[in-house]
Amino acid sequence: MAATPADRGLQPGEHMRLMVAEGPLALPTLSRVIGIAAARANLPVNRLEDALTIAEALVRSGPTELAPPEQRLDTSMQIAAGSLTIDVGPLRPGGAAALARARADDKRPGLSIEDLADGVHAHDADSSERLAIVLTSGTEVSIRAALGTPGIVGDERRPEFAFHGSLDASGAYILAIRGEIDVSTASQVKLAARDAVFAGSDRVVLDLTETTFLDSTGLGVIIGLARLLRPDGDIAIVNVSPSIAKTFEITGLGDIFTVCARRADAIAALDARA
Repeated sequence: MAATPADRGLQPGEHMRLMVAEGPLALPTLSRVIGIAAARANLPVNRLEDALTIAEALVRSGPTELAPPEQRLDTSMQIAAGSLTIDVGPLRPGGAAALARARADDKRPGLSIEDLADGVHAHDADSSERLAIVLTSGTEVSIRAALGTPGIVGDERRPEFAFHGSLDASGAYILAIRGEIDVSTASQVKLAARDAVFAGSDRVVLDLTETTFLDSTGLGVIIGLARLLRPDGDIAIVNVSPSIAKTFEITGLGDIFTVCARRADAIAALDARA
C-alpha cells in the first residue's frame, strides 16, 4: 500500500491516493488516510464518523466489485474547503452501483455508503467504472482553522494549534496539544489520538500543558479516547490550566480521569495501574 502525497503537509485542493489490497492492514490504513483527508477538509466530527464508516464498507465490499484482473482498489481523495470526494475503482460493470449500496459490518451496519454520503455517482474510466463519494460539512468553513494555522476570530488572534505524538520509553503514548481544542480542531485531535492505538499502545498521556481552551467537543474527544482504550488500557491527563481544571470539575470528569501537573507523574500513574 502507498499513499501520495505524504499525509503530513497535505493542503486543501490537493489529492491523496491509496492503493488498497486485501489484508489485515487494509482497514486501519484506509481509515487513517480517509480520516486525515476528512480532517484537512474540516468536516465536523459527525461527518468524520461517516467517512470512517465508508472506509470500512469500501474495504469489506470493494474487492468483490473490482474489474478483473485488478487486485487492488485505487482510492483517490480530493480535498476542498468543507468537502471531501472519495473516488474508487476500477470496478466491474455494475460494480459502482453495487458498491454504493455496500454496508459496514462493525460501524452502523444498517446504513449503506449512499445513505451516509451527501452524493454518490458512477463514472467511466477507460474500460471500467469508478464510484465518486462526496461528503460535505454543510456549513461555511475556515481553511485556516482546518489546517490549524493562525487565524482571526473577531478581534482576537487564535493561538496556533498544533499537536505532537510520540511513544515514550515507558511504552506510553504521549500526545501533546498546543492551542485550542474546540469544534474546529477536535477532529484533528481525534485522529491524532487514534494514532496511539495504531502505534500499539494502550496507555496514553494527554499533555494539555500548552492547551489554552477546551470546549465540550474536546471533552467528547477525550471521553471517546478513554472508551477506546478501556478496559485493558487507560489515559492520564497533564494539565496546569485553572480554567481547564474548572471544566473537568464542573463536568465531573476530574473524578474519572487521572489529572497530574507533570508528564512524569502521569506516566507513573499509568505504570502503577498497568
